[in-house]
Amino acid sequence: MNVRKRLNQFKYKSIEIEAIQEELIYLERSLSPCVTPRIIELKRMLDTLIEDKLMLANIIDNIADPVARSIFRFRYVVGCSWDVVAYKCGKMSERNAHYIHDRTIPEVERLYAERSSSK
Repeated sequence: MNVRKRLNQFKYKSIEIEAIQEELIYLERSLSPCVTPRIIELKRMLDTLIEDKLMLANIIDNIADPVARSIFRFRYVVGCSWDVVAYKCGKMSERNAHYIHDRTIPEVERLYAERSSSK
């Protein structure tokens, strides 16, 4: 899977994590023992999603340009829209945020490859 597709999937992981956490809160309030298997499954899913996000955060930590690092963090770890990313990264234009993002993709691809080969 290419890096752009992978990154786009990360935008939705925060939403999925929040949904699972809310379902867990709801189910854990239940006194019914029949929900225990579902709680176990949700916790496993949550652990996997959090591990994925931590892996991405570790890759982002290694981006050389601090502005690009912030753009990637706000976009993929926090899940901000492009207009919010641009504003939070120095009130730049969305176009400039996209330019810096696109210019950094080869570096992120290299960081992914290095991480994959070190496993």
